[in-house]
Amino acid sequence: MSPLSASWLCGLIVLLALGASGGPAAPHSLDAQATSPPAERGGNVPPAAKAMVVSVTTYFDTTAGQYGAGIIVGAQGNNLYIATAGHVLQGGPGTPVVWVTFSAGDSTRASIVMPRGSKLDLAVLQVAADPAQGRRWIPASWDRAGNVRALRSDDPVSPVGCPQHVCWEAPAPADRVVGKDPLGILFQSYFVGPGSSGGALFNEWWEVVGLVTHDDPPRGEALRIDEVLDRVRDAKLPVRLARPAVPRSGYPTTIGLSILTSGSPSSVPGTSDSRAPSGRLTLERRVMPAVRWHVSALRLAPRNLAITAAMGGVGLHLAAGRFSAAPFVEAGFGHVEGRHDLGGYYVQGSNSSRYVPLWSRETGDGLGIGGGATLQVIAFPRAIVEITAAYWSFTRPENVPKLRKIFFGGGLRLGL
Repeated sequence: MSPLSASWLCGLIVLLALGASGGPAAPHSLDAQATSPPAERGGNVPPAAKAMVVSVTTYFDTTAGQYGAGIIVGAQGNNLYIATAGHVLQGGPGTPVVWVTFSAGDSTRASIVMPRGSKLDLAVLQVAADPAQGRRWIPASWDRAGNVRALRSDDPVSPVGCPQHVCWEAPAPADRVVGKDPLGILFQSYFVGPGSSGGALFNEWWEVVGLVTHDDPPRGEALRIDEVLDRVRDAKLPVRLARPAVPRSGYPTTIGLSILTSGSPSSVPGTSDSRAPSGRLTLERRVMPAVRWHVSALRLAPRNLAITAAMGGVGLHLAAGRFSAAPFVEAGFGHVEGRHDLGGYYVQGSNSSRYVPLWSRETGDGLGIGGGATLQVIAFPRAIVEITAAYWSFTRPENVPKLRKIFFGGGLRLGL
């Protein structure tokens, strides 16, 4: 065999070997790449929250240039609208081709309907869906916008995106808020990474409070979700993501009025006066998810006794949906008034005698402590019905009757 023939034969063998081993070959088509969903381990993100987040891949000249996530913020007709970080759609030559993958596993091409602006790292995508796809892609509930103003330093938050191409997972334990500014939320995180941008930042009740824009551990940054939604509305695009009518965390501040009774009448026998009934006016404020402080004006008026006091205390707030139990303790200072019979006399009637007491009135100031529990149910937005059972004890002048009653009652509370 001639040297030239041997060279051609060797070249043919090399080409056949490369083809069989999957060596250098033409890139897969965009369709083939986009229909392979990102890795999903999941498991620690509730389905309702997971459905709000999609993965976003941007291709430039058939090459994957950027990878991130997005938040479904609206729908109209057969179209879904997805907010993402603007830089996820930038970074390569040519016109970007954007594909999104839903938590249901479906992938489809998206169009850019609001490109990144000069001030915020924010863009919006539009996806068309037929009715069958819409049922799989549209979130089961839109009431997933959280209250950013209620976030405090060190509150737990969970970024959910596609760091390192793994989607729909959350850090365990949760990340922590470092601070806020008028546009953004700063949080401490070793979980975020390339692919987190555009994803959702959830609070501890799995409500969206931000859109992740920076994923550089140990810190992450997110745009406040209310700012994101305002910018989407400004672009005349539909927004359906909204705050829940009844907050999952309960109301941060409440004002309540309850009427109480001890089973004893508030009027003094043998006299014409009738005291105001027992009751409690309370202002309550949440300081931690399950801890609240309160101040209250207390009125107790069982038989022969009347106490008016200002109280302050703390309590727990153990909630499950619209229902909650709130045990509390409190202490305060008040005015104590009591009446006791010094020994009266009898008046003879036509058929029987009638006893007329000789009342002595004693007053004084006293310290008091008390405790009890309320059971609450949110009946309507901002309207809370509650029942109360509690016991109080006050120091009193020597002759003032003792307060040995358990008070119970009910009332209404306004959520603010």
